Amino acid sequence: MKTKALLIVGVVAFALLMIQGRIVEKSESQKTIKSDTATINYSGKIKVIIDNKCYGCHNSNTRAIKARNKLNWDSLALISKVNQISKLDKVIETLDKGEMPPKQFLERKPEGKLTDDEITALKGWAQKTSDALMK
Repeated sequence: MKTKALLIVGVVAFALLMIQGRIVEKSESQKTIKSDTATINYSGKIKVIIDNKCYGCHNSNTRAIKARNKLNWDSLALISKVNQISKLDKVIETLDKGEMPPKQFLERKPEGKLTDDEITALKGWAQKTSDALMK
């Protein structure tokens, strides 16, 4: 029951965000998330990596509650700038430790493994974005 309630809250929050126009699709190759305090852009290679390797578990509609609670791409714009920076810094830390994707996930879906180039690109993007948010 609690899971369904959380899912409903997530879907409603995302719908409200869409209605308010805070998520703006610029094109298939670029996405911008706007919040009251910050804007996070990801496009090109980064968007492809996130869409193909991250978004499946880190979104508002996932059944992977633990993953959604740690990082939810759909609600990133709803959290404070400080928390956005914290989430991006955690992405870097998690990638440095080799903890994403988790081993259990890779046993079922080995194609989900991040390549060294993808890890480098994500870490670089997260660091650059985090630094920009701190300004």
